[in-house]
Amino acid sequence: MSSDADVAPGGRARPTRVLVVDDHTVFAEMLSMAISSDPLYECVGHAQSAAEAYWLVAHHSPDVVTMDLQMPDVDGIAATAHLMAHHPDLLILILTAHAVGSRMNEVLESGAVGVVLKDGSLATILGAIGSARHGTFQLAPSII
Repeated sequence: MSSDADVAPGGRARPTRVLVVDDHTVFAEMLSMAISSDPLYECVGHAQSAAEAYWLVAHHSPDVVTMDLQMPDVDGIAATAHLMAHHPDLLILILTAHAVGSRMNEVLESGAVGVVLKDGSLATILGAIGSARHGTFQLAPSII
């Protein structure tokens, strides 16, 4: 069931608003461009740290956040838990270059809606964003 917030003027579905959080600039810029090039999505910004992500979430109200697992200030699991405590309707998808293994319980407890490997295709990441938006937990088979 759609709410008025999910419908753009003219009756079209509103694009899913996505915030990219990643300290690797090239990856973040490429993902942001891929998100922006798809009419189903709107990239509302890019944060390079957890602190910047907290501010951008508060000011741009994304639907979905793609969260890098390893960042210099606060790791993605702690940042996810913080954001979920303050924005419980937010959907956060963890992106990582490495298997999470023993940290999988922490990922689940943080409130993340999935984990996707960065070494996959942009199409896979976009598909995971869309699935997350529709309530489907995402877990790359090779993640654990």
